[in-house]
Amino acid sequence: METPVASPTHPAHVPVSDSRKTRRTAIILVIAAIIIALAAYWAWMSPSAAFRGISYQAGSYENRDLHRIGWFGIRSVTLPVSGRVLDYARAGGSEAAIVLADDGSQDVYRIAGGKAQALTHDGGIKSSLAISQDGSMVAYAARSMASTSTEPADFYALDAWNVTRINTADGSATLAGKGYGPQFFAFEGSEYLAFTGPAGLHIVELATNTHQDLPVGTMHINGLYRAAISADGHYLALPSSDTYKEFSLSKADGVFSIAYIGRIPFGAMSVSYLKDDTVASLVATEAGNSITLSDPANPASIRSTKILPPGDSYKLAL
Repeated sequence: METPVASPTHPAHVPVSDSRKTRRTAIILVIAAIIIALAAYWAWMSPSAAFRGISYQAGSYENRDLHRIGWFGIRSVTLPVSGRVLDYARAGGSEAAIVLADDGSQDVYRIAGGKAQALTHDGGIKSSLAISQDGSMVAYAARSMASTSTEPADFYALDAWNVTRINTADGSATLAGKGYGPQFFAFEGSEYLAFTGPAGLHIVELATNTHQDLPVGTMHINGLYRAAISADGHYLALPSSDTYKEFSLSKADGVFSIAYIGRIPFGAMSVSYLKDDTVASLVATEAGNSITLSDPANPASIRSTKILPPGDSYKLAL
């Protein structure tokens, strides 16, 4: 057999066509890498970057939708439940929802792995859902069976609601007390549940089941008593007549106390804290709805604003 002889231009063992294909593939890969890098840089540096992962509910009670801000804008979120999602909470990769079924019953569901598990089965009126950072507990407020009035002043009276927390591992339920708007938080290594009760902000240390009432006055917006507490327990936002007011939260000799910091931007209808304690506010004004971000040390100074599509916005659902 005759052995091919290599030339200076084309090695004998590499056909010309294969060499060109190799160079073309390398060029395509480089171009693709540049495009991906530019897209990632644009997404990271875009004005929406700070809002990624924030969820909110919009629409009327009869037609409430869940939305989430992603890399390239706002998208609708569909949960694996049958019925309308009245309230939603998400933390640490875990999700929970209060679902209104076609027969009018309302129950709490935990959502994991694309499946929904019912945590309650009584079908009674429920609201103000919260989930702990590790997903091990869910809390909600249920309308007392003894309270039958539908007048707004009576319907949202704090003594007409009972806050219950559920262990998501075994489904066991514990009554925490009368009130509305539960929130989980950690402080100095201990886990707490707080909610607005008839005597003020009611705080429960979960490990010891120790209860404390922190007087804060009757602060509310449109009948909704929904305080917001940062996950590390450093900051507390309480609803006022036209917005929220922010306080620092501290503890001495086993007793919590608060100190006023400032007002959150006018028109805030719902407030939540991000992981870095950034204040996220859903603001409703005549000009439209938006989500604003501000520093907890100076809550009135808006750092970033995300304009929401036209329509009714209900609450943040982080």
